Amino acid sequence: MSFDQITEADGSITHVLAGDSTVQFNMQPLDPKHAAVSADVVGQFNATMTTLDTYMALAKESRARVDLSHIGKERLLEPVQAKLIETIATSGGALNAREAQVNAREAELCAVPPMNPAHAAVAVEDREIRDWLRAQDMSTVTRLLIEPGNERLKLAVLRSPIPQSDAVVTLARDAWKEARAQANLNEWVGLTSVRASITWARRGVANVAGLTRGLLSKEWNEARILRSIVTSPNLLTNDGYGAFGFNATDVAFQRQSLAAEQRRRAS
Repeated sequence: MSFDQITEADGSITHVLAGDSTVQFNMQPLDPKHAAVSADVVGQFNATMTTLDTYMALAKESRARVDLSHIGKERLLEPVQAKLIETIATSGGALNAREAQVNAREAELCAVPPMNPAHAAVAVEDREIRDWLRAQDMSTVTRLLIEPGNERLKLAVLRSPIPQSDAVVTLARDAWKEARAQANLNEWVGLTSVRASITWARRGVANVAGLTRGLLSKEWNEARILRSIVTSPNLLTNDGYGAFGFNATDVAFQRQSLAAEQRRRAS
């Protein structure tokens, strides 16, 4: 790797690719306490940086060759540019997959234990708790639901078979989530760090994607970049379209266009 990392006065880091001061971006460093448990996430950002840096070096060498025409130079870089796009999109997809894992684990930790159908007495108790809470003013309900140790009240609200006040349900859900976080503090802190790292890495990958757009041959327009992502055999690449600023609607239109092309070829 030949990219430089310059620490600025405000603590942010300017990343300069291939020693070229015209190809750089600035972002805050990842908090070390998050980085310590997020090597895989940081690695996705680093992979895009390394690939872009390598591409720039190859592009400089290729375009300096006097034995190749302009078209020849561009053809030589074509597969390298395709690989660069794929790497960035794949990193974006990998970050999405990692986030899905964090979401799933948080959902498991915060899952409300279901009511055992055989325990009718508990269902009756739940209903009595809800009836009692409805008779209280909102300030009392708020105090009781957020108070540590009142998990039984929270469960009664969250297991209600009939709609409850949105404000009360939201309060109970948030309080239950906080209680579960405290009960699984070490793991919860780790998940929070991974989530913060994903947000940071996404910002970095988006910066690399933005620089890449300006360095690709003119043949790589928006449509072609998206097409290469959507048609990749790698599912992570397919899901990484957001790294280049595309959204689900863009992908849907692209898939629709590809399907129309297939129908025309088949007819």
